[in-house]
Amino acid sequence: MPGGSAGDRLTDPVRRARFTTAALATIGELHWRTARPLRVDHRVFSRFVTSPAALVRATVPPRDGPTVTGVVHELAGRLRDRWLPVGRIHGNFGPASVLVDTTEQVTGIVQWGQSAQDGPTALDVVTLLVSTEAKATRKEPGTVINGWLAAGSPPPLDDIVDSQRTLGGDPVSPRALLLLGWLHIVSSRLVSSARYAANPAWLRRNLVAVLRAIEEEQAEGRQESR
Repeated sequence: MPGGSAGDRLTDPVRRARFTTAALATIGELHWRTARPLRVDHRVFSRFVTSPAALVRATVPPRDGPTVTGVVHELAGRLRDRWLPVGRIHGNFGPASVLVDTTEQVTGIVQWGQSAQDGPTALDVVTLLVSTEAKATRKEPGTVINGWLAAGSPPPLDDIVDSQRTLGGDPVSPRALLLLGWLHIVSSRLVSSARYAANPAWLRRNLVAVLRAIEEEQAEGRQESR
């Protein structure tokens, strides 16, 4: 196939923005042609939240288990009984999966091994945004996610919300979609290879650090409510 990886060109903010726009437009065409609204009932919630969270809970230190449960409860409040666009998703949509020419225009999408039918289309958007930022800044995805959660709603998350609105889903907060994407990213890695669970540095930066930040945030919220 023509084209190659965007690679180190992503460190240039202008080229990174051009790549992101082109990649989202390309995968958006697939979403547009396959998407339909689906209510997040118990079965759907279990597939995309409860099951990935159980895998995360089984991997992190016991002290972080209650925070995983808290994330599940938060997402239940934000997603249950809402309508989300679902369709054919790539499942691991990042710079390594997108071939581009010298002007960052997409020439092909590869690595479809984690593709799924009736997946929340927002997962592809979150995965691309997080992995592109991580690649460009040489950070772990968990570090990127922590920064965006702390910022509340940084500009990149507007793309996630816009994708939901375009495909006819209910309004869902950027935070909920980012947490949903985080569960998808880390659980997919854990399923794909045992080396992730066996890597203390990866676990600390991508699972534990995110959970500890959420735990601290929850503690501050309880203090303020007293």
